[in-house]
Amino acid sequence: MYIPPFDSLLKALGATRKEFNRVDQITLPVPLLKILLQMANAASDFNEIGYLRENPDIAAAVKTGEIQSAKMHYIGFGYFEGRLGAIPEVDAPWYLESNPDVADAVEQQKVGSASEHFNVVGAGEGRSPSKKYETVAAQWKKVLVRD
Repeated sequence: MYIPPFDSLLKALGATRKEFNRVDQITLPVPLLKILLQMANAASDFNEIGYLRENPDIAAAVKTGEIQSAKMHYIGFGYFEGRLGAIPEVDAPWYLESNPDVADAVEQQKVGSASEHFNVVGAGEGRSPSKKYETVAAQWKKVLVRD
C-alpha cells in the first residue's frame, strides 16, 4: 500500500507541521477522507460471510460476477452506504462479561442480544466486539466518542 509523504498531505490541506502539532482539528476534503477510510478498510479484518448474509443483493451480484468481490464492494461502496455484516462477529460471552450493563439489558429483554447491542449502539459507544479488538476499539473511542 502506498501513502504519500506526510508533508505532501499537509501541503494539500494547506497546513504546516507546526500548525498540525498545535491544533485539535483540521479540515479534510471529502475525497481525501474517503480514500483514507478506503485504505483503512482495505487493511482491516473483513467478515465476508456476515457481509454476504446481511446483503443478499451483493451476494447475488458476486455470484453472477457483476461485482468482483464482497470486500471490494464494501471498500468502495458498502461502508459509505452503512451496510452491515462486514465487521467481525461479536463474541457474545466475552461482550456480555465485559459489559455488565448490556448483560443486564439482555437479561431484562430490553436488548435482544450482544450482537444486536453492539451493532445498534455499542460500536458507536466505542465498545469492542471481542477481546481481539479491545485495544484498537479503545483507540477509536478516544478520538471518536466525546463525553
